[in-house]
This record gives sequence, structure tokens and C-alpha cells, in this order.
Amino acid sequence: MAFLPLVMPLLSISKNYFYQNGANGITVSADSCPEIWENLFQNNGFAINFAQNASPIIVGNQISNNRSGIVVQANTSPILRKNFIQSSKEDGLVIIDQAIPDLGNSSEPGGNRFRNNSRYDINAKAAKQVIFAGGNNICKNRIIHRQCRY
Repeated sequence: MAFLPLVMPLLSISKNYFYQNGANGITVSADSCPEIWENLFQNNGFAINFAQNASPIIVGNQISNNRSGIVVQANTSPILRKNFIQSSKEDGLVIIDQAIPDLGNSSEPGGNRFRNNSRYDINAKAAKQVIFAGGNNICKNRIIHRQCRY
């Protein structure tokens, strides 16, 4: 008798509207790796929060008027492409601890757009890793970091 490997299906979260959630629009944690694409996040605490060892793919989301747009913490490694992050009450993207978001590079541009976030578009002051942010639409003076390359 042959045994087939058990493969977990990839979770896809798409075309949803996350609105006025007091804490987070969505939290991705543990070792999960969903695809989150083409959603609308408005007026939440944190629109998207990544914790523990999550490694999701985030593409084409509209993120506006939240406390902070995306929070990446612990040992997470999300891939962010073609998201529009605007008008956050604090920061558009917050990077904390050992988290290493993939925001793009010279060979694969991120295509993320940051606009009108109150404090910073990218706040990587508490990041312990070098952050690369190639191929995004962002103003250099809207980034606070210890080590960020764009």
C-alpha cells in the first residue's frame, strides 16, 4: 500500500471588507501562511497584524484609516506586493523585533504605495533586521529605521 503525503491546502482570504474592528481587521499567527489579496481594510485598530512565525502573502489590498496599517512582529516574514496603505492614524507599516517583511527588491519590485499616514509610512525603529523596500512608492523622509534599504 502506497502512502500519499498529506498536503494542507493554502488558505486564501480575498475580496472581503474588514470594517470598524476595535482591535485588528485580521491577525495571522503561528506558522500559518495564507494568501490575503484584494481586501478592503478600513477603520480598524491594526488592519493586518502578523505574529509568531507567520509567512503570508499579501497582495492588492486597500488599507486606509486604521490606527496602523500593517504590523509585522516576532519572527514573521510576510511578502507584500501592490498594496495601497494610506491615512493611518499612526504608521502605515510597523516592523518589530526579528520580523523580516519582503517589500520587494530591484529584481522583483514591491509595488506597494504609501500615502498620508500620520506619523510614518514605514516605522522600523524597533526592527532588529535590515529591511529592504525596493520598488515601492514611498517618500524616504516618511521612513524611520535603524537599518532600511530602499
